[in-house]
Amino acid sequence: MQLLIVGYTGKMGIAIQSLLKQYPQIEATGLSRHEHLNCVSNILDTQGIDLILDFSKPDALGSYLPYAVTHHIPCVIATTGYSDEQLLAIRTASETIPLFYSANFSKGIHVLKQLIKKMNDLCPEDHVDLTDIHHIHKADAPSGTAKALIETIQTGRAQALSVISDQTGLRADHELHLHVSRLGSVVGEHSVIYSSELEAIELKHTAYTKTNFAKGALDAAVWLMDKEPGYYTMEDLYGNVSK
Repeated sequence: MQLLIVGYTGKMGIAIQSLLKQYPQIEATGLSRHEHLNCVSNILDTQGIDLILDFSKPDALGSYLPYAVTHHIPCVIATTGYSDEQLLAIRTASETIPLFYSANFSKGIHVLKQLIKKMNDLCPEDHVDLTDIHHIHKADAPSGTAKALIETIQTGRAQALSVISDQTGLRADHELHLHVSRLGSVVGEHSVIYSSELEAIELKHTAYTKTNFAKGALDAAVWLMDKEPGYYTMEDLYGNVSK
């Protein structure tokens, strides 16, 4: 499989390159997110790319996605911070090509989301808090992972929770309190706390290295190759583990 990595020279691109020896079926080439559309087209036209893996920045989406749709090239998109318009473009592209999107390619975060769904069933009246901690160079706040966890926390609720990130008075019912911190070199740490007046349960995930996300993205790329056009997520890759 000939893989094109968008964001090849970034931190995640380097992490992916470090794992390629574990995936002998993959041959990779790449470009930085700053290279222009004609450069992407030249690579795609001349090197017979089988799949595109994007671990870059939102502004790179337009450099490859239209080409991928036109030439029916599957895509794994691991970038966050997209606008609503860009997210719609990703959804629309999945009607034509196999497309795998996730805000976080950690298997542990996938498991955390499944546990949140179970907690929603077991403790529907509990207060919920979410902490989102990353390194000081993280561009988006809250992170894409935090937004995905919020979406999961809201799943199946009779009444949606109001997301509060700047509490100044008493806590009200039906609120989800979000706590965002950017500290040092933290790769990623997320906790979801369910609490009542009697007790609290904390679900926590800590990423020790970016290699964790790189491995998940490469696993998704291998898995996606024989799939029909559609919109795929980590639940498709790893299944529903909350049952």
